[in-house]
Amino acid sequence: MAGEAGCILTISVSLAGCILPTAQVPELAFMRTVGPEPLEDSFTPEQFAARFARRARTSIKAALLDQTVVAGIGNIYADESLWRARIDPRRTVRVSRRRS
Repeated sequence: MAGEAGCILTISVSLAGCILPTAQVPELAFMRTVGPEPLEDSFTPEQFAARFARRARTSIKAALLDQTVVAGIGNIYADESLWRARIDPRRTVRVSRRRS
């Protein structure tokens, strides 16, 4: 029931979706592959760099969108962050350097 504790309500325009009790979400195969949540206190820049480096031959934008690297970065956040940092989204991860 909507609003009941422990439930997820999905509304889909295409009507393709499902509703699961929140206790089942971590057990989904996809959720076991999702990377760390970037807003967690335990998530560090070093951890991000290590996870990002695994995608050395990938474009920076594709690596940001890869949910196994870090969770929750969508197209808009990737575009805006790369624009603000003045990084070409087509650039590969391996040629990127941290600025001092």
